[in-house]
Amino acid sequence: MAVVITIDIDATIDEYDPQRGGRPGGRSAGRAGLHTGSQHGDGVRVIDVWESEARFHAFRESRLGAAIGQVLGDTGPQRIDVMETHTVVKP
Repeated sequence: MAVVITIDIDATIDEYDPQRGGRPGGRSAGRAGLHTGSQHGDGVRVIDVWESEARFHAFRESRLGAAIGQVLGDTGPQRIDVMETHTVVKP
């Protein structure tokens, strides 16, 4: 089942962009169905849609953790929430 992943990161947009390869709006390296990153308060909120929670966790372990570590050091994301989707509509 598809899931929505919400990640709150204690970083600025300027710190966040380089870990994405400096490509705002570029293709998600982990093959998320949808990836967004927005300034949210003093940090960044990422909202992704993945085909399964298992695929997200595999990406987190293999690539995402290292990318976030480059931005935040050992502190990691402030919060990660996973929700099963009820409806996914693609344009």
